[in-house]
Formats: sequence, C-alpha cells, structure tokens
Amino acid sequence: MSSQKQLSLETYYKSFKSISGGLAIATGLARLISLVAKPLSSILFPPLGDATIPALAGLIILYAATTYIAYCIPGPNLRVALMVISVCTSCASLYLYVGDYLEYVRKVNIPSLSSSVRVSVGLERSDFAKEVFKTESDWDMLRGRGTDDEAIWQLWTNRSIVDARLSLFRAFCGFLIPLVLVFSLGVRNQFSDPSPSSPAVRLD
Repeated sequence: MSSQKQLSLETYYKSFKSISGGLAIATGLARLISLVAKPLSSILFPPLGDATIPALAGLIILYAATTYIAYCIPGPNLRVALMVISVCTSCASLYLYVGDYLEYVRKVNIPSLSSSVRVSVGLERSDFAKEVFKTESDWDMLRGRGTDDEAIWQLWTNRSIVDARLSLFRAFCGFLIPLVLVFSLGVRNQFSDPSPSSPAVRLD
C-alpha cells in the first residue's frame, strides 16, 4: 500500500510548508516584494510603467489559480509529465524574456541620487522624438525628458510601447507560472489519489 496520504484542499495548502511548497511560495512572494523594494522592483518584475500594478495583481491571481489547478490534476504520471513540460516551457520563456528585456528595457543612471531606474520603452520613436532627438540614443532622450511614463509616451509611439510591454509581460508569465505549477505539483505528489471505490476528495 502507498505510504502517501489522500488529502483535502486544506491539507494540500498546509503542506506548502515543505521544500516544494516553499519554492512555490517564494516565486509569488518575490512579486509582492517588488512593490516595496524599489532597487529590486525591475528585477523581480518587468517595468511596465502605469500598467505595473494591475499586471502584478493579475499575475498574483494567476499564481493562486495555478496552485489550485495543481491540486486538481489526477494521477502521478500525468503530474510528472506536466512538470517536465512546464520546466521546458519555463526555460523557453526565460530565453524570450531575456531577449525582450535587452530590447525594451533601459537602465538610466541618476548620478545626483547615486541610483538608477529601469523603464520599458518602445521600438519606434514618435515624430516628436525624431524631430527633437535626431541623433541621440534612448538613454540620452530619457535623461533629457525624464523617465516617468508621460515622457516615455511622448518619445515612442503608443503601439510600440504597448507591444513591448505586452511582450515583456507575456514572456515573464511564461517563465514564472510554469515554475509555480512545477513546485505545486511537487506538493501534490506527496499525496496519493483516491481509488475509484474511495469517497470523493473533500474540498474543505
């Protein structure tokens, strides 16, 4: 007989005290830390300007939903297969995210404050930027006009900014969410599935 236990939803979430659960929690907690740890904010979550807070809120909801999906997936073989697929998906998305980050994110140093700020920009400059900043680099434009979102929307076309930020967020989600699923499935695999003759798994 399997040494694993059958579980309720309450027991499942209590089991996140394990190593796998700790890793799952850490991947979500880091996103919350990005709200208050400004030096780490653009590392823990891509800089999306005014869309950062709603995007982060949506990601946290996806994170919670992913842990529940892992609870509902039956069969250890299926769970292991999903873990392998998720790891591969996360690796591919990380590759895309690094590429997007290099392409769309600019780090602007602020010597007067002995700090720097990272912002996401578009690929196509606005008519205003083409006229005023004919030969200057992206960094020169940002130092000249500022790094707030209002300045960025003046310097690059709306469509290119939206495309850049959606691409960053899509790749970041593709990297993070599969990892959450892997760690959550690791927690789920500590327990056996009910046999056909067993009572249904309780949800309380």
